[in-house]
Amino acid sequence: TVSERRRGRRRARDGDESVVVSVGCTVLDEQRRMRPAIADLTRPHYDDVVAIQDHECTRAQRVGDAAVRTRECSRATLELHRNLWAGRGAVVPGVRPQEFFWDLRDNKEGRPVAGLSACNYVEAEAAAALVKWFLLCGVPAGAISVITPYKGQKTAIIKALRAAGALRKPEYHRDAGGSGQRGRGRGRGR
Repeated sequence: TVSERRRGRRRARDGDESVVVSVGCTVLDEQRRMRPAIADLTRPHYDDVVAIQDHECTRAQRVGDAAVRTRECSRATLELHRNLWAGRGAVVPGVRPQEFFWDLRDNKEGRPVAGLSACNYVEAEAAAALVKWFLLCGVPAGAISVITPYKGQKTAIIKALRAAGALRKPEYHRDAGGSGQRGRGRGRGR
């Protein structure tokens, strides 16, 4: 189980007897992805395992840094936008407070579609509207992430993003073999 792995132990069957076997385990104690305030929401779940620390980059990162690293936009363009934002990219523009939970009206879970997990169309539309707002505020698309653990919800969010004009359909190209390939230069032998 997860709790047994956390403690570095697992149960193995030895004939009719249950035997506890020690298993090596690495526990990360430093996080590099979340803003400290978001990480604070998850820390209590790991208190009995490890005291998770924030890497310096989580305090120094600014909105758009990833978009510049991946060359989605130039630093000069990003700086033009950052000069208009409160906090110059240290906070997400156009949103206050920075961490929040939604209480959406008529928020109901939808039925599973085509074997996918259930989804919530109201939340998908709200997420798409928020992404559209960020884009209107000048946040580069590569600096925006929408995260869901459910495949059905992911599908609903993608449809809502396209309907809101915040996401284009991927372009498909034909390679020499005739199969559809998404993106550029991803055919065989490249």
